[in-house]
Amino acid sequence: MPTALERQGNFSQSIDNNRNPIKEIDDPITRQPYPNRTIPVTKIYGPGQALLNLYPLPNIAQTQNYNYTSQVPGKIPRRSLT
Repeated sequence: MPTALERQGNFSQSIDNNRNPIKEIDDPITRQPYPNRTIPVTKIYGPGQALLNLYPLPNIAQTQNYNYTSQVPGKIPRRSLT
């Protein structure tokens, strides 16, 4: 899940699956890296931001490749009465 900082365009604290810092975030138009791995607010696409806000925030510290867990059982098929 995108972290609160990532939703604001700030990837300075983001790590990869090996827990290494993300090296750089490039501007897709100029192909130059954004300073401090932070996308300026003026470059953030509003509808994309709204879509990100539909996802929950991470609820656990990032391990290898995930930072979110839920109580939904993983057994398939399953029956859910709501």
